[in-house]
Amino acid sequence: MELDYDTLNSGLIESRAGTRAAECHGVMSAYFIFHNELQMELLRDHLVSGLDDHIALEQAYVVLDAIGENVVNVLESEEITFKLLIPDDDESIAERATALSEWCAGFLSGLGLGGFNNERPLSSDCEEFIKDLAKIAQLETQPEEDESSEAALTELVEYVRIGVLTLQQDFDNNVNQNESSRVLH
Repeated sequence: MELDYDTLNSGLIESRAGTRAAECHGVMSAYFIFHNELQMELLRDHLVSGLDDHIALEQAYVVLDAIGENVVNVLESEEITFKLLIPDDDESIAERATALSEWCAGFLSGLGLGGFNNERPLSSDCEEFIKDLAKIAQLETQPEEDESSEAALTELVEYVRIGVLTLQQDFDNNVNQNESSRVLH
């Protein structure tokens, strides 16, 4: 099932969740690739912590659950169908750049929420990727609406998408190495 950014984002805005779909997808993607599972109660509390209205909270939970289900299905799949949840190419470059920045900030937040620290060994490419995410999270979100900005944004989105998949593989390899290096007594 492919997610529709506009629909999910509207649901979060209507519920006054205080978060956007791109950020939520980033948080959940990071948490999942780090733990190979989602703890939805923890993630819900993190993402909509300031929401007290029960009806609005339920509305936000529906959106968050849809995002979480998609993250699990796509990242567990044998097929490589992972995409960032950001606005479609027919939206302005500024809107997509803002969403990309929010997605990257969410991803970094999800790693932190998941307990990631620099003590876990990663490939140098993955270490560099995480540093790059921090830079992209600070991205200028008012770029020129021209072909070069369009090409640069498209390249950044693809870099992040591939980087996430590489990081997932790196985490999986580390887990498998740790499990095979355990000695049974």
